Amino acid sequence: MKRAVFVLANIAVAIVGGWWLAQFVATLPYEMPQWLDSAIRAGIRITGSVQFDNTDDIETIAAIMLFVACSALVGLVLAGINLAFRRCLVRRRRRS
Repeated sequence: MKRAVFVLANIAVAIVGGWWLAQFVATLPYEMPQWLDSAIRAGIRITGSVQFDNTDDIETIAAIMLFVACSALVGLVLAGINLAFRRCLVRRRRRS
């Protein structure tokens, strides 16, 4: 039970942290890279959904992709912190 709560807490922290990081990145002044626009349009064409082929929908899909990427980044950082913390605990137990 403790393990499940720990995993769910890490997922929640990754999602909330990803949301905050995505909000910060979205406030920065930049234009969508051409490769991202082309990749989204290619994905839309491959799936056969021509109804999503306008700039507003593509910007929304890009924002969702930004959120997913930021959540994954926060999750990887959190996993690294958890791994370092566990190794520190193992070393302390071996010394005692």
